[in-house]
Parts: sequence; C-alpha cells; structure tokens
Amino acid sequence: MAIINGKKVRGLSLESLTALKSTLETGDLLREVGGFSTFRIGLRDDEHEYRLDISRGLIHTIHEDAPHAAFAIDFTISAPSEAWTAYLQPEPAPEYSDLICMVTEKRADISGDSEKLFQNLTFVYGMMRVLGHRGPLAPELAAQKEYVGSNGHIEEVIGRYVHVEVEGHIYRTFFEENGPKDAIPVVCLHSANADARAYRHQLADYDYTSKYRMIAFDMPWHARSLPPQELLRSGYLLTNSFYRQFVRAFCEALRLERPIVIGCSMGGYIAFYLGYHDADYYRALISVAGRDYEPRRWALEAHCRNPAMNFSHWGPNITRGFMAPTDPVGCADEVAFLYETGSPRCLRGDLNFAARDCDARPFMHKIDTEKVPFYILGGEYDWSCTEKQTDEIKSRMPGANVVRMKCIGHFPPDENPDVFKSYVLPVLAEAIQKSERAVQVL
Repeated sequence: MAIINGKKVRGLSLESLTALKSTLETGDLLREVGGFSTFRIGLRDDEHEYRLDISRGLIHTIHEDAPHAAFAIDFTISAPSEAWTAYLQPEPAPEYSDLICMVTEKRADISGDSEKLFQNLTFVYGMMRVLGHRGPLAPELAAQKEYVGSNGHIEEVIGRYVHVEVEGHIYRTFFEENGPKDAIPVVCLHSANADARAYRHQLADYDYTSKYRMIAFDMPWHARSLPPQELLRSGYLLTNSFYRQFVRAFCEALRLERPIVIGCSMGGYIAFYLGYHDADYYRALISVAGRDYEPRRWALEAHCRNPAMNFSHWGPNITRGFMAPTDPVGCADEVAFLYETGSPRCLRGDLNFAARDCDARPFMHKIDTEKVPFYILGGEYDWSCTEKQTDEIKSRMPGANVVRMKCIGHFPPDENPDVFKSYVLPVLAEAIQKSERAVQVL
C-alpha cells in the first residue's frame, strides 16, 4: 500500500486489472495494435503477483498468486508497491514516468523473454497507459492546437538540396530554411533516427524567423538525405569525427557566417566536439538533451538487428517513454510517428556514435566557453538527461550554462514547441550577447 493525499492506494489490484479487462472488451482503444498480441504477463508488487493471459488484444483470465507451474508466463514486470502507485498516475513524477526508465534506474525489474516483451511493447505500453488513466483517457492534455492555414496556404519554409563533400564522398543533403538571408543563421540538428521534420514548428514560427535564419537538415542516411550509392551496401555507423566534419561542411557549403547550432539528443551530444575542435567557427552551441557520455543506449542495438522484432512497434514506444505525460497529445503522437517512419538500420548507426563513440569527458573542460557560449538544456521528464546528470556536466565544464526546463522531456522542439520556445528564445538572445562581447574583447 502507498499513501496519497492521506488515503491508502494500491498501484496494482485485482479490482483495477478487472476494470482494465472490461475496458479492453468494450472499447477499441488498443484494438488496432492488439489484434495480434498474444502473450502471458506477470505483474508483481510487494504483496501479490497477477498473471494475465492475453490473446489477440483481450485479457482472457487474471490469476492472483497462481502457482508458477500451473500458469507459465512469458515475462514479468516487478516493482515495489509504492513504485507501481507512483507509475500508475495520470501525471507521474519524472522518475516514475516510464517503465524502461524505472528498470534502468533500478526502480523496477523485467524478467523473462525480452524478445516477447518487445514484440508486444505497443500493447503493453498502451495497456499500462489505460491502467494509469493516461493518453487517450486524458483529452484535456491536448490543449495546444496545431496551427493549420486555410486551404491553399503555402508556407514560407523552403526545402532544397545542397551537395556536401566529406571524407571523399559527396552527400546530396536535404535541408529546409526560413527567415532573412542576412540574419544570424541557426542550424538545427535532429535526434537519432529522426530528421529535419522535428524542427518544423520552429521553422514556421515568426518568433524565430523574424530574427534568425532558421535551417534544419536531414543527416545522411536519414529521411530525404540518401547516402551515396557506393555506400549503400556498406554498414552505417556514425562516428564523432564524421558527424563533426559533416556539420561544419554543411555550414560552409551554405556559406554561413558564424552560425549558432541547436542540437537535440545526439545533435546535442556532438556539440561538445564542435566546441572543442571548432570554437572559432561557431557563434554559440546549444545542446538540448545532450550528454557528454551515455553508453547505456547501446542495449537497444540487438533489437535493431533482430528480425523477430517489429521496429515500427517498439521504436515509437521507447520514444514515448522519454516524453512528458503533460505533452500535448497531438505533438507526442507526432514525435512517435516520426520515429515510426525511421529504420532500425539508421537507429543502430546513430547509436554507434551516441553510445559508443561519444565521450567528451576527457576534453570538455578545455572548451573555451568565452569564445563559444555553450548551453545545456535538460527536460524535467528526460530520464537520460536528469538534473543530476546536467550538474555533473557543469562540474566537469564550469563555463557551460545549464538550463532546466519544466514540463518537457527528451524531444523539446517537437514534443512541446510552446514550452521549448519559452526557454530557447531567451537562451538564443543571451548567447548572441555573450558572443558579441567575446568578439569585442578579441
């Protein structure tokens, strides 16, 4: 039992699971993803173990404390009662907002057939969201309305290709831009397995484009930036050297003068390398959800290669686990859809950099933050960029400016554009002032 507002509340109970069973029988909430979901799952707290027999998206039986021999299961999710109670809330605290987060941080445990779990991850996550009254059962979260022009409206965002040479190959690279040509350029780097669509809100927002030349591109191997044909039969493994060279080569190909770089997730990771190797070239670096070192992501690599795994099911759900439960529903769905359209080959290649070839700890203290202002923006619900982790970055890199963002997770530009704007626009203005003062001193 746990105590919430003076009342005893259990996160898991036979009553709540029975209500879940009825919900799945009478509604079509998970019918699309659950039609082929057939497995047996155990849910365990301090007092009981509940074993659910699920067939084609419906719970057929619920057994409380059944003998293991009498009811074999595929996998079990175990957590203390208090942890279940904290997780199964409409708006859980950041440290209890996602199952994978809880397992990673040792607040829960998953045992059994992990392949079976990932094959049915969409249904498992959906089932848990229903049990915790989240997502579709909380339409009030969809407060932010997407801006949609009238029929025939043509946006000012322009998309085109630029040819970029790196390491002896020409990369035909797609990019979008909006804003005055003579304004300060802001180059936006997307996260792993994503593309420039992640910045569509910023490129269409006058609050940005009236002041800055906003630019976002698809990295090679992503979306509309096909790799050179001679590389298609080779393996894609992104390295810090190639990534750093490519960002600068792209900026030089567009003849940008001292651009500001905003990078999200792996785009934030590379900011450390840009600052160390090319401090004279960039006006400022803004690392959103960035880390100097994060090797745990490589655990997903095997799932990217496993032919028994449907990436379009497990990929978006891992993504949802990094977002805030308070995000506008439409924006959260859009982020998940963006990742659904990615590929396991692309994600694995990006993880090679993010989890294996990114370790800025040996040199980050040498980055001249007087010459190139450096910002770390971490989201409250991003369990891969927690306050403790950004504090550690600050301790290793005292010149960095750390900004903690409330009510947002790992994908700020597209999971909650309004919240992100309230933080990043002041950062942009401050970074430019610092950069100008640095130039005057020189």
